[in-house]
Amino acid sequence: VTTKTHTDPVLTLSRTVASDATPAPEPEIVKEANGKNNLKPTWKENKYTYENLPKYNAEGKEYIYTVAETSFTITDNDVIYTYTVDANGTVTSEPAGAPTFVYSVDQSGLNFTNAEPKEFEFSKVWTTNGTEEYLSWPNDVESIEVTLTRTGGNGAPTGGSVKFTVTKNSIMPNTSANESAFAFKAAVISDTNNVYSYKITELDALWKDGTDSGTWTYSIEETPVPGYNSPKYFVKEGNSWLDKHNTTCLEGMRIVNDQGGYELPQTGGIGTRLFTAIGGLMSVTAGAILTMKAYRRRKQNA
Repeated sequence: VTTKTHTDPVLTLSRTVASDATPAPEPEIVKEANGKNNLKPTWKENKYTYENLPKYNAEGKEYIYTVAETSFTITDNDVIYTYTVDANGTVTSEPAGAPTFVYSVDQSGLNFTNAEPKEFEFSKVWTTNGTEEYLSWPNDVESIEVTLTRTGGNGAPTGGSVKFTVTKNSIMPNTSANESAFAFKAAVISDTNNVYSYKITELDALWKDGTDSGTWTYSIEETPVPGYNSPKYFVKEGNSWLDKHNTTCLEGMRIVNDQGGYELPQTGGIGTRLFTAIGGLMSVTAGAILTMKAYRRRKQNA
C-alpha cells in the first residue's frame, strides 16, 4: 500500500524599498531576532501570517515585502522527498526516485497554488451500423492518429498540441520529447471486451503568463479513419455511454468509430421517421401503379 503525506511548505519572506538606483537593490531575506533563521509565518484562519513587521527602515523608507515558496516535502512510504522551487517556479526533487507526481507551483500575488500533474484517460471502440456491439480492432486499420491539445481559458498562453499514433496495444507520440509542446508520459491501460483504453500522465496542471495564471484543460481529437464515419465522442452516464455531440474528447470520454453505410441523423435533427414515411409512400405509390396496370389488362382482355 502506498501512502503519501505532505508537509507545510517553506516560505521565504523578503523585503526591499523603492529605489531609482540601477540596478535595483537586491531584496533581503527577513530573519528572526537571532539573525540566523528565516522568519516563519503562523497559520491563522486558513492563511499564513507574518505579524509585527516593521513598516519603515532606519531611513524612513517604506518596506516592500514579498514572499515566495522555496520548498516543500512529501513522505512516500516512509521516505522523505524534498522539492525545491526556484525563482521561475521550476520544481526539482531529491533524493532520486521521488514520486512522479511532482507539483506545479504557481504564485499569484500572495496566493500559492500547488497542483499535482494531470492525467488524461480515454477509450476507443469500433462498431458497425450504429450497434452497441463492440468489434475487435479492424485488421485493415493499423493505427489511428489523435491530437492532444491543451487550453487555459481567457488570458492563457497558447497551450500547444501533441499528435499520437495509437494502435490496439500502444500509444506513441509522433514527435520527440524535446520537440513536444509540453511534457507527458503515455501508456496503454487495458484491452477488455474490445474496449481499448489509454492513459497520458504527468501533464502540467497550471499555466502562468506574467501575473495571470490558471489551470490547463486537455482534450483529444481523432483524425478521421478512411472507410469509417466521422468519430464521435461519447460520455458515460451511469452504466451507459451516450452521444452528447461533443466536438472533442474530454478526459474520461470514449472515441467511437462506426462503419455503417450512412451516418444516422443526430438527436435533434430530422430523424429517421421522415425517411421511413417517404419509403412507405413510395411503396404505396408503386403498388397503386401495379394495380392500375393489372386492371387495364383485364379490361382489354374482356
